[in-house]
Amino acid sequence: SPNPTTGMININYTAQKGSTVINVLDLAGRVVMGQTVSSVDGSNNTQLDMSKLAKGAYMLSVQSTQGNKQVKVVVE
Repeated sequence: SPNPTTGMININYTAQKGSTVINVLDLAGRVVMGQTVSSVDGSNNTQLDMSKLAKGAYMLSVQSTQGNKQVKVVVE
């Protein structure tokens, strides 16, 4: 189910030590924002500020050493 947000979202993911790329894509597949974060072994948590994005649905893509995870996010 989509995760509604008005701004800051928490992203929880599992990874190995290294870099994780977090991208926000619009429904046409364009990257509208992205950041690279450092990950630790195991459970990770980071925040993303989506308050400047237009309202609507987006795909959140988390690319880590463990693979690619995509989550639908709705900006309200």
